[in-house]
Amino acid sequence: MPFRFLLNFFQNNFYRYYKKHNPRFLSHSYLTKQKFLSFYRCEVSAWIGVQNNNFKTYNNRKFHTSSSEYRQIRRVLQQLYPGGKEVRYAKSIEESIFVTSKYLKKRIPVYSASLGKDELFSNFDLLIPSKNSDSWSIVSVKSQVSFKKENLTELAYQKLVAEKFGLNIEDVLLYTINSDYFYRKKIEVHKIFIKNSLIKKIDGEFQNAIEICNKYFQTIHSKTLPKNLETCKTPIGCSNKDICFPDLKDGNVFDLREGKSLSKELYKSGIIYLKDIPSETELTHKQLVQVQCERTGKEHIKIENIERFCRDITYPLYFLDFETINPAIPLFKKSKPFQHIPTQFSLHVKLSKESPLLHHSFLLRNKKDPRKKILKHLEKLISSTGKIIVYDAVFERRCLNESVELYPEFKDWWEKVSKNIIDISLPFKSFHYYNPIQKGHASLKAVLPALTGLDYNSLVIHNGGEANQEFYKYLTTKMSWLEKKKLRQNMEEYCKMDTYALVEILNSLEKLLI
Repeated sequence: MPFRFLLNFFQNNFYRYYKKHNPRFLSHSYLTKQKFLSFYRCEVSAWIGVQNNNFKTYNNRKFHTSSSEYRQIRRVLQQLYPGGKEVRYAKSIEESIFVTSKYLKKRIPVYSASLGKDELFSNFDLLIPSKNSDSWSIVSVKSQVSFKKENLTELAYQKLVAEKFGLNIEDVLLYTINSDYFYRKKIEVHKIFIKNSLIKKIDGEFQNAIEICNKYFQTIHSKTLPKNLETCKTPIGCSNKDICFPDLKDGNVFDLREGKSLSKELYKSGIIYLKDIPSETELTHKQLVQVQCERTGKEHIKIENIERFCRDITYPLYFLDFETINPAIPLFKKSKPFQHIPTQFSLHVKLSKESPLLHHSFLLRNKKDPRKKILKHLEKLISSTGKIIVYDAVFERRCLNESVELYPEFKDWWEKVSKNIIDISLPFKSFHYYNPIQKGHASLKAVLPALTGLDYNSLVIHNGGEANQEFYKYLTTKMSWLEKKKLRQNMEEYCKMDTYALVEILNSLEKLLI
């Protein structure tokens, strides 16, 4: 405690001196990397973010990398460059730059570094000194298996900031995740990452980064929304649809099932809504069904197909759902990066048509590999007769196949029950049933309210991505007993709702046949 107090005292006094003699660093109008990326993706959203002083946290992975997981990835990467110092506890941009400058003078690796000059600012995963010269390398890590164009633009901006600050940049390194790596006894840092030297590729994006910065400063401080700003390419994921796409309401062409480029072409040609798509437009069967439902406002039901599907369902019924984590850095031995490891299941059981609905569940409580325990529970609960009802059999089968491969003593049981799996998503993915409420989707969250009127709105956790992130946080961060209890309760409620949804969907399908 005394050491921490003294360190803060000296840092704060150095910082006051630095502020006094470097007034240019007092500006609060920095173009940060977060603002740069926001402007790069959607200039309108960035302008709104500046006006409201509210930027969404940058997520560097499609499959929702949480901040706690990203910190863990960086900690592992730092092992490749030992002997460095981390920039921590900074109260402001200016202080983080000041602390980084101190470490740069020592010519050691700097973790979580920060640099800024002339209103440009960026943080860096690592800055690494060259062994043979006074130059430096920028090191970045992404929770993904390969680099993308956006990564090049981001790294070009970081290089621009570093060179403005006065650093001679020798190389720009991007580490991605080796998804083929198999974690046995200890994480092998040299094997789990793939090193990409991008200094030459970045040269092509460097001028683009400069132009983005120039346009940002030309337009971002305007009191009214400039007319020359580019909007999102599609409304999917757009947080400002009322500005970027003011003419869009439900039933628009971007809801078209697997529309992609066709949706963009239709929109550009002035066709806004599905019901207005010309009859000569080439559409798939599913798209035709969707357009027809938009025009009539009615459900599409293929009774004979649904009847054929339900004919194969025999008691007892086991409604099964897994929740998983799939971190880039595996938590459990004998697993790979991004491999979905089941940490929870919910199982509703109906032994006969007249019997009451029973519920069983499992949720991991510690950091021990849960796969064997889950198999033990399921072996006791699921018999070789009847049917196992799941939504998306590929996912559930993969979880069980990989677990049984690791624990072959459950192979006989799995061979007996695996043939009994029924994927209840098939009638919806095949569009044997479709409701305009689904907006072209066939996911459980889209089908449930359309078919049954039920939804997840009353729950704290609303989807599998949130469950994944929350439970990773549960396993890897410090939480109070009360916080853990509440999170476990939320996880239990969410997973239970998934299997109860399967029960209600089957009931609703059977009612259609009456």
